[in-house]
Amino acid sequence: MSAVDLPATARVDGETWTVSRAWPVASGPQPVELRADGRVRGAWWSGGRITADPAGVDPSLPGLADVTGDLVSHRPGKRAVVRADGGYLKVVRPRKAADVVAASAQAAAFGSVFAVPEHTPDHGAEARGVVRFSTVAGRTLHALGADPTTADRDWDAAWRAWHTGWVRTVANDPGDAPVHDAAAEARVAQEWVAHAVRALPGRAAALETGAAAVTRGLRRHPSPLLVLSHRDLHDKQLLWDGERIGVLDVDTVARAEPELDLANLRVHVDLRLAQRHWSPERADVAREWIDRTADAVGADATRLAAYAAATRLRLGCLYLFRPQWRPLALELLPA
Repeated sequence: MSAVDLPATARVDGETWTVSRAWPVASGPQPVELRADGRVRGAWWSGGRITADPAGVDPSLPGLADVTGDLVSHRPGKRAVVRADGGYLKVVRPRKAADVVAASAQAAAFGSVFAVPEHTPDHGAEARGVVRFSTVAGRTLHALGADPTTADRDWDAAWRAWHTGWVRTVANDPGDAPVHDAAAEARVAQEWVAHAVRALPGRAAALETGAAAVTRGLRRHPSPLLVLSHRDLHDKQLLWDGERIGVLDVDTVARAEPELDLANLRVHVDLRLAQRHWSPERADVAREWIDRTADAVGADATRLAAYAAATRLRLGCLYLFRPQWRPLALELLPA
C-alpha cells in the first residue's frame, strides 16, 4: 500500500473521519491526520488499515495527556498543536522542546516588524515537551482570500502591509540563524521526490529527472546574499487583523537567499487558484504585491524561477499525501 491507496475517509471508533493528510516515511506505519466536525485526531496507516490511539493519547508525546484544549493539528509520534487558555501549546517529544524554544528566540527579528507568537517560559511543562506561545490576532490570508465578504480594499491593504513589512524585515540582521542555502533547498526537494517515487514507482524516472533539473537550477549561480528568511512562507502563515500582519511558525527562521520566501509564497498563490480557494482577481492582487516586493528587495528573476521550480516540485510531492488533492498533485508532478 502506498500514498495513492490512502483512503479519503476512515471509520474510527464508530465515526467517519476525513483523512486530511499523511506524512511519508521510508518504512513502517505512516502517520496521518483525521478531521471531523472541526475536531482533529492523529492516526496511523499500515497494511491498508487506519488505526488510532485513544483520543488525546500519543505515547511519543507524553505532554499531550497533560493539556486540555482544542487539538489544532497532530502528527502522531512527532508533534501536536493545542489551542488552550488564550494561547497555543506546541507539544513535541520532550527532548525536542529545547529546540523549539531556541528556534523561537531566533525569530526576534521578525517580531520587530510583524506580530509573532511570544514564548511563555514554563520549565516544568517543557520538561514534558509542552511549549506555550501567545496567540496572534487576525485571520490567515488563506481564509481572508477565500471569504467572498472580504472587501477588495481590505485584501489589498493586507498585502500592502505585508509588502511594507517584508521589505523592512529582509533588511534586518539575521544574526546566527542557521543557513538554508541553495544546496539545502535542493536536498529538501530530493527528499520529497524520494517519498513520491516510493508512492509512484511508475513515475520514478520522470520524478528523478525533475529533481535533477531543479537541483541544477538551484545550484546555478547562487546568490552570496543571505537574508533573514521564514523558510516556509505561505498564506496560512500570514494573518491580518485590519492593522498589522502577523507571522506564524517563525521557528523555521534561517539565513537564505531572498528569493526563497518570495518564490514559495508566489507558488502558493498559484496553488490556491488551482484549488479554487481564491478567485483569479484575488490571486492577481497577491501576485502583484509579491512582485513589487521582489523588485524592492532586488530579487533576481533567475533565482526566483529556480526556487519556484523547487517549490512546485515539493508541493506536488507533499499534496500527493493529501487524498482530497491527490488529482491536483498528479497534475503538478512530472509524468
